[in-house]
Amino acid sequence: MRFYDPDSGKQTGSLEPTGSPIQALAFSPDGTLIATGDEDGRVRLWHLKERRLLLTMIGFSGLNRGKVSPDWIAFTPDGYYDWSPGAARLIRWRLNGKLYPANAFEKELKRPTLLRQP
Repeated sequence: MRFYDPDSGKQTGSLEPTGSPIQALAFSPDGTLIATGDEDGRVRLWHLKERRLLLTMIGFSGLNRGKVSPDWIAFTPDGYYDWSPGAARLIRWRLNGKLYPANAFEKELKRPTLLRQP
């Protein structure tokens, strides 16, 4: 994603590509954050001034055909995460070729305040 000065037309910055085309974009009211919705269904939250990815959020498909699932997982580039209460049944972590349940690394990596303002 590239940013341009509206007066000069010159590029003023960019954000790292995510590998999937951006389909939607929204700025926070204070202009410090950008939320992008990618073609792959992921929502990413970026810090605009620092040009840094803050977190990625994935919603899960509904288990019942035609229904939207309320389940999601959000994770940071540093590996911290949070998830909706029902998402644990859908999540598995792979480490060294072995699958672990969602809560296997919860103590070290889960951040329940990840999606809440401080």
